[in-house]
Amino acid sequence: MIKLITFDLDNTLWDSDPVILSAEQACWDYLAQHYPKVLNHFDKISLRKLKFELADELPALAHKVSDIRIYCLKQALLRCGYDETNAEQGSLDAFNAFINERQNVTYYPNALDVLTRLSQKYQLAALTNGNANLACLNLSMFEFGLNAEHFDAPKPASYIFDAALAKTGLTAKQVLHVGDHPEHDVYGAHQVGMHTLWFNQHGEAWQRSDCTPDLVVTKLEELPECIASYNRQF
Repeated sequence: MIKLITFDLDNTLWDSDPVILSAEQACWDYLAQHYPKVLNHFDKISLRKLKFELADELPALAHKVSDIRIYCLKQALLRCGYDETNAEQGSLDAFNAFINERQNVTYYPNALDVLTRLSQKYQLAALTNGNANLACLNLSMFEFGLNAEHFDAPKPASYIFDAALAKTGLTAKQVLHVGDHPEHDVYGAHQVGMHTLWFNQHGEAWQRSDCTPDLVVTKLEELPECIASYNRQF
């Protein structure tokens, strides 16, 4: 019987693209105001490109999405001629502008209502590869949240799933993971033995041959009844 439902966040409870773009704009505005030499060397696109380049050069850091962004900002400021002290402080302050705006998400329709309903019957938790902060997101129905950047590798690696099991003392068969990503969410949870639900809001065909989701929904409001019906099998 399912006792815990773990949720991915980005693109499962909200669209991440506009959130990240808005956060990057806030970061850029801060740099432009306080570190104007940046404007002579970068624009938003080239700054984003630098982050990807540095992530490729530092694969162990790549999934630590906060650390790699701070490192990128510091390197950008150094390349613009700021000294070590200013580059260090500037990178932290610009990142704070980013991360504060990062929390201004627009939930998918009915998302919060669905989570509230589910929390009356199941424990809920968040497992994310991003750096959304549950404390800032009106998600008090989640008992805990885990970010992959605090582990040795992101989903689909098993670390974050194993940590959720260790934290709750539940077995994998008592947990259902909900997410939009076929590899990060469905395959990742499947490989540790969890039940899986694919949030397929765009009606895409399933492409993987190494696993199949136990459940599929195209709208979040389908979750409570879909999960209840599935749970009655056990």
